[in-house]
Amino acid sequence: MGKREMEPVIRWKRILEVTKKISGRDIAFYLTSKHTGYRGALIHDDEGKTIIYMDLLTNKSEEDVIETVSHEVAHLLVRTSDHSLEWSEKMKEVRKQFMEEMQQGQGRKNKEEEGLQ
Repeated sequence: MGKREMEPVIRWKRILEVTKKISGRDIAFYLTSKHTGYRGALIHDDEGKTIIYMDLLTNKSEEDVIETVSHEVAHLLVRTSDHSLEWSEKMKEVRKQFMEEMQQGQGRKNKEEEGLQ
């Protein structure tokens, strides 16, 4: 048997935790394989919940997902659908915070794994 390529691992649970922390909102991810033409979309449902839709055909790696979520959370935080300078600055800030939080989560996971050995 030949070597199988490793499938990319996306830490969905950690990404959702970080998204909720950064946004200060109860957020749900809805994933679709129906090509929408968008990587993601921010929706508010009738019950006041915030939903981030993500297209699985264009969000293929953890980096793609973080980029999409950062994009949508920046819209949420600046309260605009525009891609203004304010939104752009907020997205950079959110992405940086996201990466820091993901790294901290990885450090905790490594320590937990070490404790199991």
